[in-house]
Amino acid sequence: MIDVLFITLDDNANTGWRFFKCAQMLGLKVMGFKGVYHPFLYPEQFLLHPELAKSWKLRRETVVKLEGKSELQAMMEHARIIHFIASTCIFTELNLLSKPVVMQHGGRTYRSNPKQLNELFNQFCDAAIIQCPDLLNLGARNEKLIYYPVDTNFIQPSFGRAGKKLVIGHFPSQPTEKGYEAVQRVIARLREVTDKFEFRTIRLDGGKLIWLDALDRTNDCDLIIDVFAAKTAAGLKYGTWGNASIEAAALGKVVVTMSLYEDIYKEEYGDCALNITNTEEKLLEVLSKFIEMPHAELYKEKERTRAWVEEKHSMEATAIRLLPIYKNIVS
Repeated sequence: MIDVLFITLDDNANTGWRFFKCAQMLGLKVMGFKGVYHPFLYPEQFLLHPELAKSWKLRRETVVKLEGKSELQAMMEHARIIHFIASTCIFTELNLLSKPVVMQHGGRTYRSNPKQLNELFNQFCDAAIIQCPDLLNLGARNEKLIYYPVDTNFIQPSFGRAGKKLVIGHFPSQPTEKGYEAVQRVIARLREVTDKFEFRTIRLDGGKLIWLDALDRTNDCDLIIDVFAAKTAAGLKYGTWGNASIEAAALGKVVVTMSLYEDIYKEEYGDCALNITNTEEKLLEVLSKFIEMPHAELYKEKERTRAWVEEKHSMEATAIRLLPIYKNIVS
């Protein structure tokens, strides 16, 4: 008997895999499959299942119907809990009302079409995990906010200065979504008043790095600017940080980012060690502060950021938040 079976087509940012590892930490017997390998080449990922891989190549949809008696259906039948990742649902001849089902939402798919997805998923889902606060209160049944976990055992910190000047990095995976142009404006203003920093960013015509190289790039900085956009390029509400922030924090970097949901975070998790900047003036002010900060004080700020992410968002901490969801839907 499988305790939890994780299923998705595309495991965005490898988030589902980390939740899978959290479930393992709880001592649960887990299996997990997806339909396509991630282009960032994470060193550990879900196994590809041929039925999911075929569906991905043919349709690339979030809701897929597998016809006939499938191998995947047999595994679903032998699982105590089915846990769908990335707003994905795989339908087989199994009646999902016969099983406890968790649905997990974490990004563009759910953000773009919550009404239609909830009308479908709420018919059989017992609980919903919401990975970021802008996706709360959109109609999911029994929703619970659990931020992205980060592997603080694998990602080790480096607290020393990256160079003689403060090295600021901004490496958005999706520039139009993360506020790239606004960050560039603020950096240009900053250069008019000081040369005590170095700014590193992406080339808009460049390719994507594999994940391990992206970590190295972040590790070569002192401060990372993550999200600086209140809305997505499609005009949907956004303004919330994600994986880039907690990975940078795990590396022992100062993190500066937008958050329009500080009150929600504080209510669920308590204090946040990220430096919240929701306007260009605030971003300019915060960057100026860290540029002038003495080395010893900057070192302590980096240590504080790492300690926060260990306490709030490590795999171990996330596992503790995951357990009540499973217990509630099988009780």
